[in-house]
Amino acid sequence: MSGAAKPVADGAAGNAAFDKLKGRWQRPDGGYVLAINNTAGSGAMDAAYYNPNPIHVAKAEAKRADATLHVFVEPRAPNYHGRTYTLNYGQ
Repeated sequence: MSGAAKPVADGAAGNAAFDKLKGRWQRPDGGYVLAINNTAGSGAMDAAYYNPNPIHVAKAEAKRADATLHVFVEPRAPNYHGRTYTLNYGQ
């Protein structure tokens, strides 16, 4: 992921192309955590977002461009209307 976010735990087995995305990623500016639980070859992801309580994730997907994986997450909750996150993981 971009910035200083670091994985804090490994995830379970899944699609090999996106395996390195799985796990719990914590933002450096607080207790916000993106948990990527599973991935599919199509880029679909099973993800959860915590702030610190669970926030519904309406959409989560990954794409590959050259040596970079791009993650798009759309949380949906009363205080998250229209908010999205686009993260990059360079290999």
